[in-house]
Amino acid sequence: MNGTNRSIFRPINPGRAELIKTYHFQGYLRPTAQFPTPLDCLNCAREITLSWIQQKYPDDLPDAMLDGQPGHMEEHGQVIETEAFEQQYWALRNEMPDSGIDKKIPPVAGRSWITEIAFYREGPDDVRVHMAVYCRNLPMAKGNEIHILRPRIIRDLIETGMVWADGLRLSPSPWHIKNRSDLDVLFQLAVNLNRKMPLVICGERPATNITTGFNHEDFAGNITGIAHWVVLDHAQMTSWNLQVGATARMEPGWVRIYYPGFEPNHPGNETLHRPYTNPTDDIHHFEDYHGIHYGAEAFQRFIKKHLCTYIRHATLDRSFVPSITEVYNRRIQQERADSPADAQVIDLYNKEIEQLRHQIEELNQLLQASEEEKALLARQNEEEFGKLQQEIAQLKGRLIALNTKRASEPLSDWRDIVPPEEECTWERLVDWVNTELAGRLILLPRTHKMIREAE
Repeated sequence: MNGTNRSIFRPINPGRAELIKTYHFQGYLRPTAQFPTPLDCLNCAREITLSWIQQKYPDDLPDAMLDGQPGHMEEHGQVIETEAFEQQYWALRNEMPDSGIDKKIPPVAGRSWITEIAFYREGPDDVRVHMAVYCRNLPMAKGNEIHILRPRIIRDLIETGMVWADGLRLSPSPWHIKNRSDLDVLFQLAVNLNRKMPLVICGERPATNITTGFNHEDFAGNITGIAHWVVLDHAQMTSWNLQVGATARMEPGWVRIYYPGFEPNHPGNETLHRPYTNPTDDIHHFEDYHGIHYGAEAFQRFIKKHLCTYIRHATLDRSFVPSITEVYNRRIQQERADSPADAQVIDLYNKEIEQLRHQIEELNQLLQASEEEKALLARQNEEEFGKLQQEIAQLKGRLIALNTKRASEPLSDWRDIVPPEEECTWERLVDWVNTELAGRLILLPRTHKMIREAE
């Protein structure tokens, strides 16, 4: 083949992949009447995880893997790897190509998904739970939207009643606050500096025949493992507002997300933990891959998208449990110490080297994705800062012009600008606010009502 042909038929280079975290959960398994010891909890969680992964894999899992032993299997790009160490640790890592969603979203070429699940029995009482989902994109897949989903396995584990997070036993049902004792526990959860999950509170309306439009049971199940879903009884709302302050208050029909780091009476709460009013009519809509939704259904999907977006960007504590690679290396070292034969030792060394290479590759991908995300946030902040600087300059210019005009004109001319007293009505106040303060001040519906009553 001559040089010309070699220049035409170049090797295919798919490019460097990026690794993006889309979901994570970290909590604890604690004994119940059905699972009285931490080891029982770990074994139950392992069986549930293997049952879940078996439904995603085309072939039967080997008996050794089902018995909790380390294993590795691969079938046409679908990889399952399990690791275990002395009944103290068990983990699973699964990688598979993108296969679309519910036959409504087609598969994306060059995209694969990595799921990591680990259970670590650190002490006599708890088993730590770690789960993370990553989307691996080749350059050809970067232009396609990444749909953030919570894996079903999290709800399966929570339904056993042994999963805890932020000091609470998690449940697929809503937490109804109907007395002062529960209200105090809720407040301690809201201000807990170690809280990892968002706290979402829905304020019930006072009349029994008027609802928020939510199906609380369904929605609690949809976001379990993502956020805490709380229904605040109307009778407890005043007490709650006294505790959290005016900037974080609840009103009937509101849904407010209290993100981790919440501080009562903080002046920024109205923006950082903003409330959302609940539309029960068909005017509001929300569109996703399931179609177009209206009213309360649209509102629920809107809230869930906010929560999933937060979880995607929240920081993952990588020291919470040992990684599957760390435990693999620990097991190899133990086997090497117990293995007298030189050939076996060399083989174990080679396995350890290969695993370390794999770990370095993953860390490089995570570092690159983190740097790209940091650069994007920096650009967004710079653009926002430029807009604010421009707005400040415009306001300063208007202020200078007004001061100049006021200094150059007699005071009587300014008094003439004020409308006659008979024209200063409450209705004109509403028009003035909507015209002069558009985008800076919003009159709520109850404010309109109070103005009309004042007239």
